[in-house]
Amino acid sequence: MKKFAPIALNLLVITLVAYLAVDAFYQVAESKVGAMPVVLTEVSPQASQTPQKTSPYSEYKRSVVQRDLFHTIKPKEPAVAPPPKPVEDIDLTSLKLSLLGTITGPEKYACAFIEDAKARSSDLYRIGDDVQGAQLRQIMRGKVVLHVNGRDELLVMDDDEKKARRRGPSSGPAPVRDSSGRDFKVGKEQINNALQNINQLMTQINVRPVFEDGKPAGLMLRRIKPNSIFKEMGLEDGDVIQGINDREIQDTEDILSLYQSLKNAEEVSLQIKRGGNPTSLNYSFE
Repeated sequence: MKKFAPIALNLLVITLVAYLAVDAFYQVAESKVGAMPVVLTEVSPQASQTPQKTSPYSEYKRSVVQRDLFHTIKPKEPAVAPPPKPVEDIDLTSLKLSLLGTITGPEKYACAFIEDAKARSSDLYRIGDDVQGAQLRQIMRGKVVLHVNGRDELLVMDDDEKKARRRGPSSGPAPVRDSSGRDFKVGKEQINNALQNINQLMTQINVRPVFEDGKPAGLMLRRIKPNSIFKEMGLEDGDVIQGINDREIQDTEDILSLYQSLKNAEEVSLQIKRGGNPTSLNYSFE
C-alpha cells in the first residue's frame, strides 16, 4: 500500500494541474469573446410572413414584345405624299383670267404673263403669287396650274393664240435696218399692233434666264419664229439680252421694262451678247 501512495499522489497533482490549466484557458477565451460587439438584426414579422410577388406572364410577354428581342417588329415607314395629279387630268379654271405667255426655267425665274379681267390689268406672276384668290403652283410652256379652294385648276393660253399663229405676223411695214446692222427704224403702227396682241407676241419667241458664276446674266432668246417681229428687229437665236437703255437685266421682271419701253419710248437700245461678244441694237420708232 505504501508502494502505491507516491504514484497516486502524483496522479492527483497532475489532474489538478490539468484542471486548473483548462479552467484558466476558458476564462481567458471567454473574456476575449465577451469583449467583441454583437449586432442583432431585427426581422419584421410582416416581411417574413408576406410571400414574394411575381410578375404575371402577360407582363413578361409585353416586355419581350416591346424590346423586340427576336426582331420581328417591322419599323413604320414614313407616310408618302400622293403623287401630283397629271396635268391632263386637271380641270380648266373658271376664273376670269387669260394666260398671255409663260417663261419657263428655274422656279426663281419662271413667270407667267396673266391678264386679270376683273382687275383689268396684266402682270407677271411667279410661283406662289396670288391672282383672284388662286395661288400659282406650276408654270409650264403655254399653261399654268392654279390652286383654287383646295383643288388644282389649269389655265392655258386662249384659242385666240392658235388663231393668231395661223394669221402670221402683224401687219405693217417691216423695220428698216441700216448698213451697220445695228440701227433700226420701226414703224410705230407695227409695234402697237404687236403689243396689242400679247398672245401672238409670246408665241413668237422663247426666253430663259442665263447665269454666270451663279448670278443672273441676262435673258437668252430661243426659237424665234422666222417672220416674227423679233426677227425683223434683228434678234437671233442665242442672243442674250443683258440690258435695256444701259440698265442691266437681272430677272424676268425686267421684261416689263422692255414692254413699257417698246410701248412708250421713241428710242430704245438693247445691250446684247451675241456669240460671246457684247454689242448693241438701237431702235427708233416712227
